Amino acid sequence: VSSALLAAIQYAPQLLHTYKAKVVGALSIPMMLIQSPGAVLMVLSIALR
Repeated sequence: VSSALLAAIQYAPQLLHTYKAKVVGALSIPMMLIQSPGAVLMVLSIALR
């Protein structure tokens, strides 16, 4: 449940940016700033198992 909530929070900036820009290919910098550290932690977690 918590991962679904965090995923919704993570993608909120992207959804808002895409809606405002009306361009599907547009990337949101805030989303990338939220997603990148999470991806690094996931990779480290898997690598250290």
